[in-house]
Amino acid sequence: MKAKILLQIENAQVKYLGETIFQDLNFTWEEGQQWAIIGSSGRELTAFLETLRGTTHIPEGKISRPFSNDYTNQKK
Repeated sequence: MKAKILLQIENAQVKYLGETIFQDLNFTWEEGQQWAIIGSSGRELTAFLETLRGTTHIPEGKISRPFSNDYTNQKK
């Protein structure tokens, strides 16, 4: 059985505070997975987490958040 995708970033350009931080970013978070986000740059870590939250500018690529659709449908 294939795992359910909770959040997926595909070929995204990520701009944070007016600067391109990531180019062609790809990330998939599936149900049951646990992630640790580590790195040496505070700005890149913050930009990645803000991208997961949906607060960065994505001029190219795509982000889908199926978990939020499920949550919204449950509240109807």
